[in-house]
Amino acid sequence: GEPVDDYLIYSIEALFAELRNAAVRSVDDRSIPLVLAEMEFAKDFLSNTRGFECEFHKIVDVPQYCSKSIVTRWG
Repeated sequence: GEPVDDYLIYSIEALFAELRNAAVRSVDDRSIPLVLAEMEFAKDFLSNTRGFECEFHKIVDVPQYCSKSIVTRWG
């Protein structure tokens, strides 16, 4: 059979830590542990901000549970 390429699947927190650490490697040798990346994503200070949610979650008045809102806030 054909060879299969293996891909690493990261959690969003692990991906953030890997990208951040890769970006600073060329500048200095400081990296952050995964726990700090997890803490950054836990700080959801925009969770109750209006305008990021889809029409359904706007109508049912729970914008913090809308996937569109969550992804937009991460950006």
